[in-house]
Amino acid sequence: MSVDWLSGNEFPLNYEANDIAIIRAVESYTMTGIERISALIRAVRYIVGAGIPGDLVECGVWRGGSVMAMALTLLQMQSQERALYLFDTFSGMTAPSEIDIDYMGQPAETILEDI
Repeated sequence: MSVDWLSGNEFPLNYEANDIAIIRAVESYTMTGIERISALIRAVRYIVGAGIPGDLVECGVWRGGSVMAMALTLLQMQSQERALYLFDTFSGMTAPSEIDIDYMGQPAETILEDI
């Protein structure tokens, strides 16, 4: 867990109590940092508040912490009409082929070589 060294708080001062409760509930089930979990919580609140239809998906689940954050946010908002879908390979990704390219046309094989 990160510490806001300027204020001495464990969380930045702009984090709401509801956000902190969700982060604490999911932190042992995710490798995602608190800033990104907070952004995910805000994103879910936005789509619900704006009335944007659709279900929610997590790809690359690991232990499910991100989807847990989505579910807890939906529960806090008393929104239960969305399905939650979790996807994972359970065994790693397949090797990229010639059709795997990024938005600029760069082959995935080249990108992976640079990592």
